[in-house]
Amino acid sequence: MTAIGKHTAPTKRPGELGVHSVDGFVFAVPDLRIAENFHKSFGLDVRTEGQGLSLYTDNHPHRWASIAEGPGSTKKLHHVSFGLFDEDMPAFSARLRDLGVKRLDPPPGYESNGIWFRDQDGTLVEVGVAQKSSPTKKTQVDAILPSPGFGAAPKRSRAGMTRPNRLAHILLFTSDVAAAVTFYTRVFGLRLSDRSGDNIAFYMAFTAAIIT
Repeated sequence: MTAIGKHTAPTKRPGELGVHSVDGFVFAVPDLRIAENFHKSFGLDVRTEGQGLSLYTDNHPHRWASIAEGPGSTKKLHHVSFGLFDEDMPAFSARLRDLGVKRLDPPPGYESNGIWFRDQDGTLVEVGVAQKSSPTKKTQVDAILPSPGFGAAPKRSRAGMTRPNRLAHILLFTSDVAAAVTFYTRVFGLRLSDRSGDNIAFYMAFTAAIIT
């Protein structure tokens, strides 16, 4: 999903090394028509591109995900792409070498200037130079205070379609949360921001972007 030859100006704190965003993911489904209807119902901008679908949000140029039609009747995550600043690519490559992470060739049909490998659970990941798409600060929201005796939420019949303007996190299932925390903090440079026992962990990138 990373464009060839893309350059991104650094906007991070000196001395930090790690990914800055979830650049996107590729998901295989048995029926693209059903997938299109499903994601449109959430207000996403679903476009036909190439042989599959691409997911965009309202008034945002970034492609958050690609959906391909796969064999069989099951849905499957193909890979996740993480964004890295251009200046960090050599140091990140050296980190993988030092940690003994085996690099892979890009999957057939994918052109990439990124680095491919598998995480501790075998999930295929790409880390490549990409424009930062994650938020750097919280969005300011104006509070809506209803009059006494009136609810703030509209009735469903009167509610319009919600149009997300960005996607900010992704959920990955793992067989071992502790092992995943170790891998994603050591390799990807993420920081553990919160956790609920051994059931779920939340990561934060050094650029203050949340990656779940």
